[in-house]
Parts: sequence; structure tokens; C-alpha cells
Amino acid sequence: MTRKPNQSIVATVFQWAVIGGGGLVWVFSALRFRDNGTPRAFLETAIFALAIVLISSRPVMITMPGRSNLNDRRQLSISLSDCLTFLLLILYGAAPAILVSGLDGFIASRRTVKRWTSNLFTWGMFSLSVLGAARAYQFTLSAFGLSSDPGTRLSTFQLVIPLLVAAAIHFLISSILLSTILGLRYRTSIVRQWIDNQLWTAVTYFPLALASLIPYVCAVQFGWITMIALLPILTLIYFSLSQYNRRVEDKVRQIQEMNELNLSLAQALAMAIDAKDNTTAEHVQRVQIYGRGMAKLCGLSEPEAQAIEAGAMLHDVGKLAIPDYILNKPGKLTSAEYEKVKIHPVVGAEILSHVKFPFPVVPVVRHHHERWDGLGYPDGLKGEEIPLTARILSVIDCFDAVQEDRQWRKAMTGDEAVNTIASQAGTFYDPQLVALFIANLGEFELEIERRGLRPELAVAADGGGAIHQTIESTIASSHEKIKEANREVSLLYEIAQTLGSSLSLPDTLEFLMKRIAEVVPFTTGTVFLQRDRLLEAVFATGPDAGLLSAGRLQPGSGIAGWVFERQEPMFNSDPRLDFAAMQINVSHDYRTSVVVPLIKQGSAIGALALYSADLEKYSVEHTRLVEAIAGMAGDAIANAIQHEEIETTALTDRLTGLPNLRSIVQRFDDEAARAAAAGQSFTLLMMDLDGFKQINDKLGHQTGDRYLAEIGRIIGGQMRDRDFFGRYGGDEFIAILPSTVKSLVDPLLERVREAVEGFVLPVEGGAAAAAGISLGVAEFGIDGESMDELMAVADLSMYADKEFKSHRAEMRQSSSQVVRFPRRLMQRAV
Repeated sequence: MTRKPNQSIVATVFQWAVIGGGGLVWVFSALRFRDNGTPRAFLETAIFALAIVLISSRPVMITMPGRSNLNDRRQLSISLSDCLTFLLLILYGAAPAILVSGLDGFIASRRTVKRWTSNLFTWGMFSLSVLGAARAYQFTLSAFGLSSDPGTRLSTFQLVIPLLVAAAIHFLISSILLSTILGLRYRTSIVRQWIDNQLWTAVTYFPLALASLIPYVCAVQFGWITMIALLPILTLIYFSLSQYNRRVEDKVRQIQEMNELNLSLAQALAMAIDAKDNTTAEHVQRVQIYGRGMAKLCGLSEPEAQAIEAGAMLHDVGKLAIPDYILNKPGKLTSAEYEKVKIHPVVGAEILSHVKFPFPVVPVVRHHHERWDGLGYPDGLKGEEIPLTARILSVIDCFDAVQEDRQWRKAMTGDEAVNTIASQAGTFYDPQLVALFIANLGEFELEIERRGLRPELAVAADGGGAIHQTIESTIASSHEKIKEANREVSLLYEIAQTLGSSLSLPDTLEFLMKRIAEVVPFTTGTVFLQRDRLLEAVFATGPDAGLLSAGRLQPGSGIAGWVFERQEPMFNSDPRLDFAAMQINVSHDYRTSVVVPLIKQGSAIGALALYSADLEKYSVEHTRLVEAIAGMAGDAIANAIQHEEIETTALTDRLTGLPNLRSIVQRFDDEAARAAAAGQSFTLLMMDLDGFKQINDKLGHQTGDRYLAEIGRIIGGQMRDRDFFGRYGGDEFIAILPSTVKSLVDPLLERVREAVEGFVLPVEGGAAAAAGISLGVAEFGIDGESMDELMAVADLSMYADKEFKSHRAEMRQSSSQVVRFPRRLMQRAV
């Protein structure tokens, strides 16, 4: 196991039950042997115990390859201690055999595990298993009509079957007890533990049981002196076997290292390709775990299971033939781009067909994008025409891939991934495989959790060599670097694509700073643009954005001014130079900066400045990225400025600087939509200057233009902040008064009338320009809902006001003449 388990209460209870039961058996056997044993039996048992101590401390370890590959190696312990245990059972019965077997188990356990509870468990387990073996031995002898008394001398032929039965019981009891404690401890299947880890050890029990007949025959026929003669021979056999096993181990290690090297090279290539597509190494390992589990559930052969594991790693090798900009395109692929993507299974299969794999991986790679309904690619296979290994890979690869971020989508949750493959069962995927996978997903996730999903953990668990570990760690580091480069390409592509579209200046600058923040860290970022011979901070983001947004620099002053004037970047300069030049006090202690010019067709239009309070200095990679982004941004910002200027000119009256008719129409439409949605109203106010024609006729058009500009400023000063005021044309103006009914605008009308009539524009030569104003109003929803309808009503109202003023003026004039006439008559009369 790769990590110390968190042992359950059940496992602890079972462990101490075995220790207690085995301990009682061992103690009872010791007492019985003390009471019934002979001096010779004591002496020989002591000699055997000493021999077992020596043998248990130095067993012969034979390495056996696992069932799947050389990485799954198992060590088989060959020790003569079991042989001596069976010999004691034949000569002196169960008690001494149990004593030395428990001692053997304890010593062997201490050699590998330095934990007293585990050592005592092994002691108790061996005591119980040898007790069972002794009872089976005695029962078998009785079944054949033979005496089981220790002093009875039996022939070799008579002992063969009883010893084999004893060996079988010894193996079954010890292996079942050990599998049970491991299954409870690691919360895995006890049966699976026994099949995978214990069944194969049975090969040691039966030969050693029969081997005990050799010293038994020698002792019975020729006496114990022959045992002394056998010691040199046994010692020679022991060392020869050890030497042979060492050479075999070296050869197996060399083969394993070469296999690991080849596998690592293939894995390095696969990960490099996957990094182009932002696929992680953990994704590949998880898919391999899913694939191994599904292969077992589907009853596939070992080569087919290995083909799925290799396919999980190599299925996208054909993406070498796909351009990076397609693989990492953030948006939807075009039809032509999608057709290009569809070639990668064929290309991958062709590449791998030249590699002599010992398992059928090529069909997995070629057909992993086929669909159950026959609408997949490249061959349009349908249903069970698709190889089962490819069907399995398509399900498990999709399930895990959708849980990782990609350029065109965010990662799904586990539940969303399950719903995705479930909803596509019967169309994209084999429905039976989807159901089987979902039903066993919990078991797969436990295995993934146990392995930690880290390549280095997986290497430790599999017992991989130093070469594989070194390459694995190198792959992980290189994989991240490839992904970083890939992210950089994707980011630059997205910036170029987005900045190439028509964006307003604020949107352009906001998008630019957001994308820079994804690859270059900074605390506060600022964009300076040249305006009125100064560098003005037109956009800022960060904690000091409010202070910097009002900043201005002289070209040549500060870092940004120097960069703008010289058109050369500056890196890792003191940011305080800029803050001092702008005369602002920032709230953070900024340590370093990167400032690059923004250039349009060889001319500087501004500077991009990044200030950091966290970094000691910017790296070469940071500065390279900022320069690359600024190079693309210069043209985009210049175009946005030009677009802004054109748009401003199109919506502004050149004479007065007020919004023009086009702008008024746009504002009216916006206000009408808002008022209709909110169930509110607004008022349209029309204004026409009285006597303006005389100003032009008598004082000239230049004076008239000056007067219009000043009157526009004066009338605008009477409006509220939320009101919209513009020039309709000639000497007419329009105001839109949001959320206002016309019955409440009289105070505003009076203020406008008094302001206009009270204004006199002095002209050279002692003359002066002055005029009056006529006003008309219309209310949205009452007088109409379109601009034409409201203007018609307001126009009638305005001319009514004009006629009323004209009539009032005439009345005043008539009244004045009636009063003066009698006076003149009276004067004449006098």
C-alpha cells in the first residue's frame, strides 16, 4: 500500500481477536509440551527454534513478474522454516510445531514491519494455522487407519497425503486471516485481496511440506548424524539459490528499466501532445484507472485491458496534424476547422501502426470518436461494429475530460459529467457500457482517491525505478511549460481576434487589462494616451485606479513619459518616478514596474504601465508578454480613438458643441423605450429664438454664430443633470426631460425665458446682439408616442407662445399710444 490506512474499528477488533486466540493456542501448546515432552524433544525443538530464527532472518526472496506487466512485480519468500515446522509435527506432534511456527511468524514479521500489533497478529495467525494443519494431519492419518502418535514411525508413502492436507489447511487459514485483516483495514474486497495477493503464494506450502520428508527419512534410517552431514549441502544450495536469484533479479530489473524507459518516452510524447490541448497528466491516469476497471467488468483479456490503458495515453497523438490555433480556439469551430480536427484519429492510428505494440491499441485510437448511432468519425461505424475497447475509451474519456477546464468551456462537476454521458447513451455511447460505468463509478473513485492522482504517487505504488521517477517528474515540469506556452498562444490569439473587431475605447482598454492580468501579475495597471500635448491616464485598474485616472504627465517626465518620448520600454524601474511626476500619493508601496510604448504606424500614441507592490522584479517572460500584447494593442487603441472621434463628430453639432439632431433622435428612442417599459412619461421641450434673423442681417453671420454658441451654453445651464439638451437646427433647440409631465415644467420655462432675454452679446462698435425665445412642450403618452407626433404638438405649442408674445407686444404698444395721445393734444392745447 502507498499510505498508512485509517484502520476501522472492525479491523482492530478482528486483529486483536486473532492475537488473543493465537496467543492462547501458543501458550496452551507451550504448557502441554512442557508437561508431555521428553528431554530429547526439548533439545531438538530448541535446536529447530534456533535454526528457524536464523532461517527466518535470511530467507531467499525470488522476484516474480506480475500478471499484467513487469512493473507489477511480486516477491516470493522461500524459507526452510516451514519445512522444519512440518518435520516437528511428524516427529513430536502439534505442540512444538505451533511453538516454533509462532516464533517464525513473529520474527519474519519484525523483519519487514516494525509495528508490534502487526507482529503479534502474524504470531497469532501462524499459531492458529499450524493448529489447524496439525488437526488436519492427525485426522487424515486416522482416516487411513494410521496412528498419529509422535513416536510412531511411518513410511514416506504413508506421510505424503497427510502432509499435503496439512499444508493446504495451513495455507487456507493463514491466507484467509491475512486477506481479512487487509480487506477490513483498507476497506476493499476480502475475496479480491485473497485472489490478488494470497492465492499465488500457495506454491510455497506444498513443496516445503514434502521437503520435510527428506530429513525425516534421514533421521529415522541413519540417525541425526546425517542431518549434520546435510548442513554443508543445504548451505551450498541456499547460497547457490540466492546467487541465482540475484542474477535473475538483475536481469529482470534491466528489462523493467528498459520497458519503463520506452513507456516513459511514449508517455512524454503523449503528454507533450496533450499539453497542446490543455489535457492534464492526471486526466490520463484517471482514464487509465477507469479503463482497467471497465476491462475487468467486461471480461476483457489482459492485452485488451492494456490496449485501453495505452489508448488513454496515446489516443490524441494524431493532433500533431492539427494547427494550434484550431486546437485552442476559444469559440465555436467553423465547418472547415471541424473537418480538420476529424483527421486526428486516422493520423494517430497511422503513426502508431508503425510501433509493434504487444496489444491492439491501433483500433482504440482510430475508433474512439465513433458514435453508437453511426454519426461519428472517421469510418462511421455503428453500434457493436465499433471495437469494444474503443467504446469503453470514448465513455470514460468524455466523463473525465468534461471535468477539466478548456478554452471553450468551464469544467463540469462530477454529477454534471454523469448526467452528460447518461443523456448521450444510445446516441454517442454504448448504453450498456454507460450504465455499467455509472454503477461502478464509486469503486473507481475510491481507487483514484487511494492513488492520489499524482504521477509520483503512482510510481511509488507500482514500485517504479529511478529512471521512471526522474522522467516522470521531468514530464510533469515540461508538461506545465508546454501548457503555459499553449495558454500564451491562445491568449495572444484571442487578444488579436477580439481587438480586431470594432470596440469602443473603454471596452478595448478594459478587455486589454483583463487579459494582461491572466498572464502578468500587477497591482495597478494604467493606460496613458496623448491628449492636448500631455499624457493622460485614460484608464486605470487596481487599488489606486481612482488616483491614477486623474493623472497627467509631460512627455519625457516619469517612466511613462520617457517611454512615450523614446518609444522604448522600461522594465523594473521605480514606480515612484511616475507618481511623483503626476503629483499623486498612492496607497500602496509599489516595488517595480513594466512600462511599454503604444505605437501606431511608427508613432507613439501612449504608454502601458503595470505597477506591482508584490513582485521584487518582473521576469523576462513577463516583459516579453507585455511587449507582445502592447504591440497588438497599439493599432487597436488608435482605431478605437479614431472611431470615438468619428462617432463624437457624427453626434455633435460643430457650431455649439451640443448634441445634434441624430443624437437627439437616438436619445429620444432610448427614453421612449425606457418610459414605455416603466409605465412612466417624459416631456419634449422645443425652443426657437425670436429675432435671431435680425442679428444675422444687421450684425453678420459670425456674430450670429457666436450668439448661438453662447445661448446654447446659457440654456444648457438651466437644465437638470438628467435632462438632455441639443441643437435641432438653425436657431431651434430641443430638450428631453425624463420622468417629467408638462404641467410641472413652467418654472423651467420661466428660467429659460429670463436667461435668454436677459443675455446681451456685446459686439465691436458699441452694438449688441439680443433676442427672445418661444417655448413649446409635449408629453410622451399624452400627446403621442413617436418623435414626430411630439414635435408636431410641441411645435404648435411653441408657435402659440410666439403668437401670444407678439399679440401681447402689440397690446402693450396700443395701450402706450392711447395714453400718450391725449397728452400730446393737451400739450398742443396749452
